[in-house]
Amino acid sequence: AALAAAVAHGTAAVQLPGSVMPAPADLAPDAVTVTDAVPTDRPLSEPVR
Repeated sequence: AALAAAVAHGTAAVQLPGSVMPAPADLAPDAVTVTDAVPTDRPLSEPVR
């Protein structure tokens, strides 16, 4: 639960301008999936930099 909350918070934070802190309304914890099954056969959708 803590990892999912942290990911939701970080995702909201990078979408806000400047140093604005995310408010509860900015968070989307339902959009976060945490699993221990690493999909090694799934190609990356964006290039790694």
